[in-house]
Amino acid sequence: MSGFVKVAQGVYHLPPPTPEFGAGVTLVTGINNFLIDCGAFDYSVSRYIVHALRELKLDIKDIDYLLFTHCDPENMGGIHKLRQLAPSIKVLSCGYQTERLKNPSYYFMNTWSDFLDYSPPFRELRGILVNGTVDSENRIFSELKPIFAQGHSADSVCWYHVRTQTLICGDAVQGGGTDETGIAFITSLQYYKNTLSDLIETSPENMVCGRDFVHCPSVINGRENCVNALEASYDVLSEYSAFVERYAKLVRKRKENLTAEEVAAAYFEEKNKPTRLGYAMHTFSEFLKAKR
Repeated sequence: MSGFVKVAQGVYHLPPPTPEFGAGVTLVTGINNFLIDCGAFDYSVSRYIVHALRELKLDIKDIDYLLFTHCDPENMGGIHKLRQLAPSIKVLSCGYQTERLKNPSYYFMNTWSDFLDYSPPFRELRGILVNGTVDSENRIFSELKPIFAQGHSADSVCWYHVRTQTLICGDAVQGGGTDETGIAFITSLQYYKNTLSDLIETSPENMVCGRDFVHCPSVINGRENCVNALEASYDVLSEYSAFVERYAKLVRKRKENLTAEEVAAAYFEEKNKPTRLGYAMHTFSEFLKAKR
């Protein structure tokens, strides 16, 4: 069974042990123990996170706070099981996360309403109320600093572990996506580009991503390697943005009556076509809406 991988002193990452687990989970230990994200399902907590913690001589009840990189189902679906097993845990949110956590199913359906046939599998998720909020000016007990990282989603946040200069990204940095998606899931190209520019300037010593992405494995050590991964992600985005803008001009000038599916297929014409075209379709559709 997979366990937590040490990233830096006091920072550990649990990569998704199975595709169904959800996104990876990060543990930050110290005077207070933090879990960042909690997997997609109840069993993500009971079957994997609990056992991985035991390997580090920790109990699930030793976790003081739960934070999120963002509130997609694969990152927060285990929250109710986690609260059941550790009733004293405090859930903290940042930015738009507070509202998304109240009704995560609504936001999922709103995101994918135009492309339900291409969306990830949907399931109803109960919302939660948080115990407190964190803003960008605060550090949580001097250990963790939130960095707003919009682009993948409106509520994306990176958590910066100050002492070890570790950047915990979730899905805010995805490189070229996965073999399944072919590209990062992006709700705003401009915000995503701004986020990557800001993160490159942080020049972290270590990085943790939500899963293994093209150009960005789940754990990266060394400042040069981290910056290279961030710059590679930026380069992919720049090439992708140029393509989207070119096709958007054709649509706006009515030179071609192209659907989002046709544009997505055109992007992968000379690349390995991914299993899911929905990510590219959504990005193109959102870009057109923003330009109207």
